[in-house]
Amino acid sequence: MKQIEKMGYTQVLRQNGMEIIHKYGIACYRKNCKVEHKQEM
Repeated sequence: MKQIEKMGYTQVLRQNGMEIIHKYGIACYRKNCKVEHKQEM
């Protein structure tokens, strides 16, 4: 999620007319995974 914010990926989508953006962060270590979701309107 930090990388999405830092790199400004959502700004490009907004410029192209997107109104609702779903952001997903996925981290895996060995057999464990964590998924984070945020919706931006």
